[in-house]
Amino acid sequence: MRRIIRGFLWLIKGVLLAIALAAMILWPLSDWAAGEASVFHVTPRSGEVDEIWFQVFWVDGLVELSQWRNKFPGTRFRESGWTEAHAGWNARTSPILDNFFSVTVASDHSLGPLRWNFHIKNGPRQVNDKCHIVLPLWLLALLAAAWPLTSLTLLLRRRARRRRLARTGCCVQCGYDLRATPQAGGELVTRCPECGTATSPVKDG
Repeated sequence: MRRIIRGFLWLIKGVLLAIALAAMILWPLSDWAAGEASVFHVTPRSGEVDEIWFQVFWVDGLVELSQWRNKFPGTRFRESGWTEAHAGWNARTSPILDNFFSVTVASDHSLGPLRWNFHIKNGPRQVNDKCHIVLPLWLLALLAAAWPLTSLTLLLRRRARRRRLARTGCCVQCGYDLRATPQAGGELVTRCPECGTATSPVKDG
């Protein structure tokens, strides 16, 4: 179970590194190649339609991460351009046009380079909820890469320490001297008398 959890955590770290890499690539490109990517779900019901959107916009070195939900009367299903074929999950990417909604939208809250907003509009027949956060692409890359890069650095340091201890005849777990004789390169005991770890020399490589 512990190995499964560790594997799952490393999977998350890999996804975060991919996000950081994508942010670093988009950073210089966003000045002249602004765009958006969306994943959304359309649910037509009796008398109403539900939309749930997850969107990413990038423009001018900024990125907006947003999630919003619309609920409107069913008569608007065809008026909005949707058809029954759009029911379920959909995805799209497109460039941002001059008159298209983008990350230049005003935000009610800010903290340093971060901006965010929560918008709730409930009417008698229509619901519109939205939350978004805007931040520089370089900051997104830094935040996404911090945990996986720190973990990778610590992993490499632990492996280097284990190799160093094994070369000197010490326990790779606690550092106890495992040499049965005081001479360098002497025979090692089969198990550490301090912590009980079995001897397992690590070869250079």
